[in-house]
Amino acid sequence: MYGYAANQSDAVSRVITELAEGLRSQGISTVVLGIKPMRLRPAQGTLLTKVLRLTSELSYLLSVSSYLLRRRRSIHAVISVDVPSGLPFVGAMLRRVTHGRIRDIAWVMDLYRIARPQELGLFSKLRARLELAALTRAAHVVTIGECMTKTLAAHDLSPVTIPLWHAKMPISATQESDGSGQRDLRLLYSGSARDIHPLSALGRSLGSRSLDFPWSFRVVGSGPGIDDLPGSLNARASERVTFPPRASTTGWAENAVWADVHVVSLAESATGTCVPSKTYAAMAAGKAVLFLGSEEGQAAKDVIAAECGLVVPTSDTNAILHALSRLADPTFLARCQENARTFYDAHRTVSRGVDSWRGFLDEVGSRGDVQDVRQGEGQA
Repeated sequence: MYGYAANQSDAVSRVITELAEGLRSQGISTVVLGIKPMRLRPAQGTLLTKVLRLTSELSYLLSVSSYLLRRRRSIHAVISVDVPSGLPFVGAMLRRVTHGRIRDIAWVMDLYRIARPQELGLFSKLRARLELAALTRAAHVVTIGECMTKTLAAHDLSPVTIPLWHAKMPISATQESDGSGQRDLRLLYSGSARDIHPLSALGRSLGSRSLDFPWSFRVVGSGPGIDDLPGSLNARASERVTFPPRASTTGWAENAVWADVHVVSLAESATGTCVPSKTYAAMAAGKAVLFLGSEEGQAAKDVIAAECGLVVPTSDTNAILHALSRLADPTFLARCQENARTFYDAHRTVSRGVDSWRGFLDEVGSRGDVQDVRQGEGQA
């Protein structure tokens, strides 16, 4: 159950789809329940837009509850994912109705509101309380990073950690240097950039005259972090930073192959709230990672363990400059890229993630044959 599973540009939707397909390939009939595409509403907009979004979410909660209650005899487990707020209550209800036969699992990919209540408005604080209450009612909780596990442990929850994964990407050869022996270091930021994904310090660093090598930076996505980036660029850097339109799935793959280094950013204060999937997209494509954030985050720990890039604080321009200079070294860059794909193949493939989930489902006693339902028929 994930309200926005039908949003094809949503990273969480992609992960859910890959898990569902993987479980089906192992003989577990799986259905993904999401809001119908024609009823999806954007998160931002006018008051009317927000009211319509809330209405669609409430309607979804009611319809998905009805759908599952009618089919409860053929269900062994339900997994709720993040939103709408309170979604794990649906799984807890099914567990009670079936006297514990149905196992309910809350799969947490974003703890932004729960972990940072002091920064929220009144309505968001109420949502945070609802989300935490829903998680405490779930029989099982799964997170995607050890840092998130620690955040929930502070609320007396004991989640299981199943790391995030990414689909395989084509690997491109490292571009050749020009006749002068120099090569253009290609940086990419792709995806959404909320306020917890700052890029301004990187922008200021790119304008430094101490960068004595050619570089280019492609920024594809949307959000406050990207909106703030142009204001941090001087005239020298602005010439080398481009903002192409947000890419389709195919276009995203082309950008991933084009880049040498994928930039990932997560504010230190947001450590433990999420695990940026961009990190594993870079590894899947055999690319180096420049991670801006705390070393305590799961993605940062993986970059360090894999030796596939560098981790520096989000606002430390000197550290960012040093990192860029190291990544411009062809030998160091090639080693990072090779290590990235090696770590990915060993730890972060879709099959690895599916196997981990299959083992967890077996462990909680939810294995069994279920009547097959196609995903399209399961939209609430």
